[in-house]
Amino acid sequence: MHPFDPITEDDLNAYIDGGLDTRRRAEVERWLAQYPDEAARVMAELGDADLLREGLGDSGFSTPPDGETRHLAGRLRRRLIWRGAEHVMQRALVIVLCLAAGYGISWLPIGAQPSAEAAHIVPLFADEAAEAFRTAMKEVRTDQSLAYPTPEVPARLAAVDAAHPLPIPDPPSQRWRLLGAQLAAWDRGDAVQVFWRHETKGTVMLFVTQDGVDPAEPAMAPTLGHTEEGDVIYWRSGPYLYALLGTADTKALERLANLIARPSP
Repeated sequence: MHPFDPITEDDLNAYIDGGLDTRRRAEVERWLAQYPDEAARVMAELGDADLLREGLGDSGFSTPPDGETRHLAGRLRRRLIWRGAEHVMQRALVIVLCLAAGYGISWLPIGAQPSAEAAHIVPLFADEAAEAFRTAMKEVRTDQSLAYPTPEVPARLAAVDAAHPLPIPDPPSQRWRLLGAQLAAWDRGDAVQVFWRHETKGTVMLFVTQDGVDPAEPAMAPTLGHTEEGDVIYWRSGPYLYALLGTADTKALERLANLIARPSP
C-alpha cells in the first residue's frame, strides 16, 4: 500500500470480496487506476476468487473436490501464508474451501504476523513461476508455440523501465538450445518466460521479473524450493527475481542455476 492513501488494504480486500457499496467501489476503482501495480495484484486475486467459487459449485462438499479445485485451494493457502494476510476473499469461503480440499485451519495466519510455516513456503514469485510453468507446458510443444524467438523484446516489455530491460542470462552451453520466450502476468506485474531444451535433460523454463515493490531487498543465492509443480530454484540479483524449473532432475537444475546466476549490471 502507499502511505497516506485514502484506500486501505481492508478496502481492497472488501473490493475482492464484493463487500463494498457502489460509491466506495467506484472510489477504489479510481484509486486502482492510479496505481497499476496494485491493480494488477487485485485483478489476479479477483481471478483466483472467481476460479475458486467455480470450484466450490452449488452442491456443497458431499463429493470430494476435483483436482483443479484442490490445486487452487493449495495455491491460495500458500499465498495467504506468505503474505501473512487475514484474507484474500471472504474468510469463511477460504476456510470452507481449504477444509473441503483436505487442509486444516491451523495454518491460517492471524493479523500481520506470518505463521511459522511461512519459513517453508517458497517466495510468491517462485510459486507463480511454478504455476506459469504448469500452464506453459500444456501449450509449449514446438518452437512455434512461443510468441518470441528470443527474449530481448519481452525483456523490455516486462521491465519497469523499457530503457533498462530485464537482464536475461544466456544458456551456459550450446547443449542448451533456446526455444523462445513469452510474457506472463503474475501478482506484481509482468515476467519473461524463457524456454531452453537440452538434448538429454529435457525442457527448462527461466522465469525473470522485476521487484517493483521492494527493489532494495538483499541479493539471494540460488535456493532450492518445493512446490506442487515440482522443485524450483530461485534467486535474486538486485531488483531482479529469477526462478528455474523444468523436466530436468533437481541436481541438473541446481547446476544450471549456479551457472547462469549473476549480479545485476
